[in-house]
Amino acid sequence: MSVWRIRFASFRAGSLCLLAALCWAAPSFAGSQYAIVSAEPPSDDFPPGKVLGVGDRLTVAAGSVVTLLGEDGSVAAIPGPADVVVTEDAVETSAPADKAAQEEKRSTLSKIAGLLAGEHKRNESLGVSRSFSGRPKPEGLDDPWVLSVHQSGPGCSRDGEIVLGRRDPKNAISLSVKVDDKPAAADIVWRSGEAKFALPAQMSIGASKLAVQADKDFASIEVKMLPQSVNQKNPLDVLGWFIASGCERQAVAFTRQLAREAQ
Repeated sequence: MSVWRIRFASFRAGSLCLLAALCWAAPSFAGSQYAIVSAEPPSDDFPPGKVLGVGDRLTVAAGSVVTLLGEDGSVAAIPGPADVVVTEDAVETSAPADKAAQEEKRSTLSKIAGLLAGEHKRNESLGVSRSFSGRPKPEGLDDPWVLSVHQSGPGCSRDGEIVLGRRDPKNAISLSVKVDDKPAAADIVWRSGEAKFALPAQMSIGASKLAVQADKDFASIEVKMLPQSVNQKNPLDVLGWFIASGCERQAVAFTRQLAREAQ
C-alpha cells in the first residue's frame, strides 16, 4: 500500500506526494482542512462532507478513489491502495488580513461540508446511492449552471447566460417565460430528449427575475449572476458564492462535477 502525505502551509503551497523514491507533481495546498467530496465506489468509511484536519488519516482500498476539496480550493482525487495522512508545515503569520482570509475560507469549507453531509443523509433516507463514476457531460439538473424549472427561489448563472434545466427530458413540453416586467414569451416548445434550454441572449442579459411555466411546473426564480470578482478557477470561491446566493442545490451539483473531473 502506498502512503500519501498531504502537506499544508498556512500561506504557502505544499505538495501531495507519494512517500517513496518517486514523487510527482500534484495540486498545491495552502490550508489545513479538507472535506471529502466523494468516494468511488460509495463507502460509509468516506461519507461526503466529512472534514479532515491535521493528523487525520484515510486508508483507501484498491479499486477505490476518494476526492478531497481543500480550503484553498484545490481538488485531489486519491486512488487506492493508499494511506493518506494530513500534516502541516509550521508557517505562521500575524497579519490580521491573512488570518481573516483563512478563517473565511475555513468557514466556506465548513458550509460546503454541511451541505454535502445533509445531501448524503437525505439520499440515504431515500435509499439513493449517488455515484460519480466516469466523466459524463452534465445534463439537466446535474449541470450546476442550470436553473431548475421545478423549484422557486434563487438561481445562479454566469457569463450573462441563463439556462433552464428539467429532470425528465423524455417528452416535448410547452414553455412560457416572463422576464422581469416584460411580456411573457409563450408557445415555446422544449423538445424531447433535451434536458436543458438556453434562453435567448435578449432575454438573459440583465434579467433579475423569471416566471417560468414548464408544462405543469411553475417556478419563480430570482436570478443571481456570478460577479467578475469571483474567481471561476477557484472552486471554493465559486462554491462560497453559490451558498451565499442561496443556490444550495447548484452548489451540491458543482461538487459532483468537481469529483467527476478530478478522476
